[in-house]
Amino acid sequence: MKNLILALSCLLLITACDSDKSLSKKVPGWYTVEKKMDNGVSLSGKLTYYKNGDLKIVAIISGEVAKGYSVKYETTAKGTWSVENGYLKEDITEFITNPQILGDQLLELYKKEYENSKGDKILNVDKDELKIKNSKGEIYTYKRIEK
Repeated sequence: MKNLILALSCLLLITACDSDKSLSKKVPGWYTVEKKMDNGVSLSGKLTYYKNGDLKIVAIISGEVAKGYSVKYETTAKGTWSVENGYLKEDITEFITNPQILGDQLLELYKKEYENSKGDKILNVDKDELKIKNSKGEIYTYKRIEK
């Protein structure tokens, strides 16, 4: 019985590794995302997943933050990505902002929230989109613009 459980465990591990390799080959490319938040603020961005595992995200946050006061803010994030057990794991190492103190604060917040995260569950990745579900249950669809 013990050998059967060990064999099944190895089989599952090998299957997961093959699936991760397949997903890792499908993910690289350029994507766009548009999301309207509940508070009326909009997020638009361009994500680049490079074949070598590098990651670049350019995001623009805009909208009315108070009656009569609008904001438009751009940030660039850099880091790496990988696929582990069907999850897209991103490791952001730098936020570039103006002023840079905001980028440093964003990086600190990111590290606190995601340092123990297993990533975002990949729901679908094909020639048109990358669809993920984050740890909060939110589903994001990134539209592929180039492979």
